[in-house]
Amino acid sequence: MSLKRLRDYRIWDYPVILLLLAAGLSVVGVLVIRSATIGTADADLYQRQIMGLSISAGMAVIFSLVDYHLYKKLFPVIWVVIVAILAYVLIAGVVRGGARRWIILPAIGQIQPSEFCKIMLVVFWASLMSVLERDINKAWAVGIIVGTTAVPLFLIFREPDISTTIVCVLLFAAMIYTAKISYKWILGVLGVIVPAAGAFFWYLFANEQELVEKHYWARRILAFFRPQQYADLYYQQENSMMAIGSGGLAGKGLYTTTFESVKNGNFLSEAQTDFVFAVVGEELGFLGAAGILCGVLLFIILCLNVGRRAPDMCGRLLCTGYAALIGFQTIVNISVATGMMPNTGIPLPFISFGTSSLLSAFVGLGIVLNVGLQRKKKEKDDWRVV
Repeated sequence: MSLKRLRDYRIWDYPVILLLLAAGLSVVGVLVIRSATIGTADADLYQRQIMGLSISAGMAVIFSLVDYHLYKKLFPVIWVVIVAILAYVLIAGVVRGGARRWIILPAIGQIQPSEFCKIMLVVFWASLMSVLERDINKAWAVGIIVGTTAVPLFLIFREPDISTTIVCVLLFAAMIYTAKISYKWILGVLGVIVPAAGAFFWYLFANEQELVEKHYWARRILAFFRPQQYADLYYQQENSMMAIGSGGLAGKGLYTTTFESVKNGNFLSEAQTDFVFAVVGEELGFLGAAGILCGVLLFIILCLNVGRRAPDMCGRLLCTGYAALIGFQTIVNISVATGMMPNTGIPLPFISFGTSSLLSAFVGLGIVLNVGLQRKKKEKDDWRVV
């Protein structure tokens, strides 16, 4: 990027509050992760999270200075990179728990590429849809968008990573709706999805025994509908709800040593990642959990506000896609922890342990921050809008 381009940015419009909110949520995450792992073999994970937070915050600042219009020029390359990474995972990835989702990089260690691919897909979709903005409702344009989307989603599904696939589908829906696609396409898609979903569940229950023996995702879904029959799979969510309920209004306090603690009794699996919200509920109580949710909600609203003031469709779609990503992941993670949907492996943004998740969230934030530096010219004198 040229120095002249940097001078063109409206630095006084830098959405600092977004960066501060993300950092604040991440600090809370570090505290909760330390509490969740204290006294275990993973007691040093919070130190890795602190290091990841430092690197991630720096990456957010760097990406905030990269003109987001550059992605619009490189979106075919971005798509190729996404497909190549996901294909490599299926070929040479690390298998854990029956899923091949991770790769090991020298000097870095194990990472989950699908976390980064979610942000890359947001960038790709925003760029492609903005390029096709005038023709978004034409059949050939819809075909290009759906065709290029189907390939990476199929690769993620094959890992298998059903939860990430679902989140990506929701992201895509939010972004293409923002791109002002015609309602006839929306109704047409719903006309296919609704009966397809019905057929899926019919097939699942009709072939229960066969699917349970072959696929872990079938066991998780069935455990949600039949918790007594699949008690060995449902116990994680049951203990999570017990932990959240036991926290009461103000919680038992961070690093609690009480004998009655669900966490201290080692009844919570993956307490620092998938079920970190259970630790929040038990130790910070309703007030702490509500505070985190309000912080995430404010963060999403501010991202959407940046998108509202973006100078073009690409910027608006980038902000919408990122806000949807944070929102949908939060909803899914908390829904799992509170027993409102089947168990999945979606992290709670900024709170759950995981360098891949944290870094991808801050990279996405950096892109949104850059959009904020290039607001509509008609609002250039409105200093009151953060």
